[in-house]
Amino acid sequence: MAASKASWQVLGQQVLMARMTVPVSILNALNPANTSPTAVADGAKAVTDYLMAKATPVAARTPVQQALLNPAINPGLGYNLDAWDGYPAAREYVLGTAAQLGKKLVVLAGDTHNAWHSSLTLVDGSKVGEEFATSSVSSPGLENYLAALPPEQVKFIFENVIDDLDWMDSKRRGFLKMTFTASAAKGEWVFVDRIDSRSYTVDAAAGKTLVYQPGLG
Repeated sequence: MAASKASWQVLGQQVLMARMTVPVSILNALNPANTSPTAVADGAKAVTDYLMAKATPVAARTPVQQALLNPAINPGLGYNLDAWDGYPAAREYVLGTAAQLGKKLVVLAGDTHNAWHSSLTLVDGSKVGEEFATSSVSSPGLENYLAALPPEQVKFIFENVIDDLDWMDSKRRGFLKMTFTASAAKGEWVFVDRIDSRSYTVDAAAGKTLVYQPGLG
């Protein structure tokens, strides 16, 4: 990376590098192995309580809400420690190196079978780059593993609870097309309406295009 004179540093690897941290209060309540109505209701309440605490002005927060937002009491943990959340020191070293060298960094990922777009940040919160993660072509994703929850609800939970996550798709199959210019990196997620037939159409309404321009957002 130090020797590279390329406009972009593009790290292609298997798993999500962005911080996918979820408060313990929610992780404890959302158990994919327990899909009973009571468990689902408890999970929904934990999410609602946390988001209500975030939305409440600081001066108006109750002691319970203050505790929910206190990382010493309710820390955020990675929900999948097989990804980079399980290797925080290694991630900090890679991202810190890119930041120190002033490199424009994009990370490409897959593995989850769903589509993601996230900011890549250091422990101190400073942004280093962005991650573009593709959905699978045919394998099932969260719509199968979290079948007790509607995909729209899964999307809402992830996008609103995880700070570094900008956008995700929780149910569609397709691929990611990346385009680079000297100043911008563009990701286009393309989804199809079905995977069980040779006859299919591109779901144009579901597609997503996001552009990363360092210094501009």
